[in-house]
Amino acid sequence: LGRDMLQLGQRLRRSPEQKLVVGGASMGAASAIYAAAHVHADAAAAAPPPSPSPSPSPPSPPVISGLVLVIVPTFHEARERRKGQIVAAAAKGIDAMKDNKRVRPIFKGTAREAEPPQPVGVRDDSFAHVMQGGAESDLPPPDTLRAALAATPTLVLCWDCGDRTHPASSARDLAAIAPHAVVHIAQSLK
Repeated sequence: LGRDMLQLGQRLRRSPEQKLVVGGASMGAASAIYAAAHVHADAAAAAPPPSPSPSPSPPSPPVISGLVLVIVPTFHEARERRKGQIVAAAAKGIDAMKDNKRVRPIFKGTAREAEPPQPVGVRDDSFAHVMQGGAESDLPPPDTLRAALAATPTLVLCWDCGDRTHPASSARDLAAIAPHAVVHIAQSLK
């Protein structure tokens, strides 16, 4: 999905020099991170070997000039720990998720307090497949993430609502890897 996002963005640019800001929520956030990793890997593979020339040509501008990531999913060790729970949720089905009455902290004391979690953008007939795919997915390895995000301004948005698949800790963990990340964690609906 990262390559697809990158190709779409490149096709929609008005000129080849126009830089891209890519992003998304949940799987879209992961796809944007993968797009940045692909750009970094492609640039490293295409880089000419260092030359002794006294006036090297200036580096070309990055294709991706920024990321906007919303509700970053768990990754690496946290994803591995969460995997069994995701697989179990897939086996129980979407109705079990809709019947969940656990109050999410961000909604406590609001009109939405009793609102069950909503698998946004997931059809009932594809829920199990999406959950299973999520359980098997992960972000690129830490070294790849560090290299890909080393110079990329990144805005990370999340809310601390008790979502175990997209916890606030994922946003903080990503910020620890990406030196130019700015994280905003909502604690309420205000």
